[in-house]
Amino acid sequence: MQRYTTRPYRGASDLDALISLAQRTTASRLPGPTYYHLGDVVWQLYRLDGSDDVQLWLDGSRVVAFAIFEPPIDFGFEIDATVGDAYALAGQLIAWAESRRALVPDDAAVPLAYQSLGTGTLSSPVCDSDAQRIGWLTTHGYAAQELVATRYARSLVEPPPPVVLPDGAIVRHALDADIAQRAELHRDAWSVWGTSTFSEEVYRRLRAMPFYEPELDIVVEAGGALVSYCIGWADTANGVGYFEPVGTRPSAAGRGFGRAVMRECMRRMRERGLRAAIVGTASINAPARALYVSSGFSVVEHEHFYLKQL
Repeated sequence: MQRYTTRPYRGASDLDALISLAQRTTASRLPGPTYYHLGDVVWQLYRLDGSDDVQLWLDGSRVVAFAIFEPPIDFGFEIDATVGDAYALAGQLIAWAESRRALVPDDAAVPLAYQSLGTGTLSSPVCDSDAQRIGWLTTHGYAAQELVATRYARSLVEPPPPVVLPDGAIVRHALDADIAQRAELHRDAWSVWGTSTFSEEVYRRLRAMPFYEPELDIVVEAGGALVSYCIGWADTANGVGYFEPVGTRPSAAGRGFGRAVMRECMRRMRERGLRAAIVGTASINAPARALYVSSGFSVVEHEHFYLKQL
């Protein structure tokens, strides 16, 4: 096996390398789905100045793989498609994730979306079409569970339908003056899944990250308040736009606001020359699934969580 060096994530100095790897793996899998769009990388790592829960593998100075452990029971990983000894390298990534999981107390709280996976476990999502990754995990003792995530995509070759909103509501992008209310909107939108720590400081940090574009941070304003939002990420090298996250206040749900922000964001993605848009969600999130279908997306892949009892 090729000898790789490995070390923890060091923060902003490593972010561009992980984004580059995400773009390379996205390109290698088109038109199929990828595990980490560049927007995934930024969204998962923008708060971190460094972390022992994110590990890099390098061939010289080039990052060829990374793994992200999300305490207490989930991990994801990516390996450069050009790596010739991917099976052996995947074994290293899996062993590292298991070593991180072993440090988590048995009574650690499991997020609502993952509670069906039980305690004392470790899991990773795998696309149903990815026979190679399924083989890597099953060889190391992992088995498919009922919990499923769904990937959606839609073409941007034709423009999306126009935005339709109730009288008095407008769709626009978030401004510096919106920072406090935009952060509060995010917390409220995700309150149904647990307490959010998203703050003004955190949001300001996100707005300073690579590939974040204020013009793709779309909001609906109604009655003088922000009620719905989405962030779009533009991978112009691959012609793909990605949504992460999308949220609406529970008190404003069912009024078409989520569909409006996505349509406006897709219109702007199309103006940037992007040819397709993608988004995903856990299948237990029924409102999100309904929103994406109503916004013109079609299911392109399912992911099952592969789990190991440790």
